[in-house]
Amino acid sequence: LDEQGLFIAFVAAGGVAATVTEWLRWWWNVPPNPWAMTVFGILCCLYSFIKFRKLIPIVRQLKLGIEGERSVADILNDELRGSKVVHDILCDGFNVDHVVIDRTGIYSIETKARRKSGGAEEQVIYDGEKLLVGGFEPDRDAIAQAQANAKAVAQILYGRTGKRVQVQPVVLFPGWFVVVKTKRPAVWVLNPKMLRSEMKRIPVSLSD
Repeated sequence: LDEQGLFIAFVAAGGVAATVTEWLRWWWNVPPNPWAMTVFGILCCLYSFIKFRKLIPIVRQLKLGIEGERSVADILNDELRGSKVVHDILCDGFNVDHVVIDRTGIYSIETKARRKSGGAEEQVIYDGEKLLVGGFEPDRDAIAQAQANAKAVAQILYGRTGKRVQVQPVVLFPGWFVVVKTKRPAVWVLNPKMLRSEMKRIPVSLSD
């Protein structure tokens, strides 16, 4: 909203202000004709209206993403007691939603909040390489993003500790039923409440 919405509002306000000014000059018998500025003001308002309508779904998606990250954070904090959970790690131009440090390993988590359309295919299907969410392939490659985040977390840990560690990339879909059609995928795709049971399958590799 700060980066785009204010500019749109400024364009509309500028058009209205110019129109009012011209009408006042006309009212006070000042020579300039207000009709040209009226057309200009209408065009400014139409431009702002169109732009703002395009901005609304973006804001809704961002809000949904924030709500999804918060809900996952609550689940992780509640179900992973005994593990260290870190939220929202800022990196160079991106962020890692959550990192879990457990005796079974280190997990880099990407949260993907999606609205349900109410259709029959209200599930996430993962074949080990590609995702289908509600029957459609997402615009952004969540698998590649999760792998990149895991590498970033491993690099941060190496920079801080001097130790090379494996970081497991994870993608969580809060509120969705997840079907995984492969065994031992490189990237885990789960419902948040499935993470604890999946972690229990991994042998202990880190000391307290």
